[in-house]
Amino acid sequence: MNRTEWKGVWSAAPTPFTLRGEVDPVSLRRMVEHHLRLGVRGLFLCGTNGEGPWMTDAQRRMVVRTVVQAARKRLPIAVQATDNSARRMLDAIRLAKEDGADVAVLAAPYFLLNATPENLIALYREVIRKSPLPIGLYDRGNRGPVPLPDGVIRAIVQEPKVIMVKDSSADPGRRDLYLEVRRNRPDLLLFNGDEFQCDAYLKAGYDGLLLGGGVFNGALAAEIWKAAGQGEWEKAARLQKRMNRMMW
Repeated sequence: MNRTEWKGVWSAAPTPFTLRGEVDPVSLRRMVEHHLRLGVRGLFLCGTNGEGPWMTDAQRRMVVRTVVQAARKRLPIAVQATDNSARRMLDAIRLAKEDGADVAVLAAPYFLLNATPENLIALYREVIRKSPLPIGLYDRGNRGPVPLPDGVIRAIVQEPKVIMVKDSSADPGRRDLYLEVRRNRPDLLLFNGDEFQCDAYLKAGYDGLLLGGGVFNGALAAEIWKAAGQGEWEKAARLQKRMNRMMW
């Protein structure tokens, strides 16, 4: 799959459930087609918006398998593999690969004792270097229980297997850090995850948008991305204001 075609709008997709709390495969297949109609370029499954941390392993595997089969190579599929230990994350990545995913996504651990920068870097490097899939980094800034300092982020995104970033930090300093790293790693894809600042991040040089609201605002986000690509920044700003009103 040509990764230059991954630029644009991705959706951090929700997971549809039945009234009994089981994954709804029929709705999952409909959701894939819906995203394609919106112009979405890729799907991120089982993240925080997709309720991955609350699902069983069997449920997550059903989500990935169903979406991979429904997508039929028309969309790249990224799957969250975040956990508290390298072994658990690597197990999740192997299952995601077996089920057909293209990328494994790592956020900060949910819980970690003695989370020094050195220990965090060691944890990520072990997972990244042993991973059978390319890695995406999901940066939630300081909104998680285990914040990742700038030095840790810089070390992680230098790893060759890290191919993409979902930057939901809403931190201009973190944005500058990613752009600086990308100057030495031009193949690193940078996606903004802050729905309220799509135009600003695209103007700064990000490659696209990876939005938790993509299932409903993906078409409008795609218009913002297109306007940005054509240098129509006033139009992009107007579209951004419209999307902000819609989300609020």
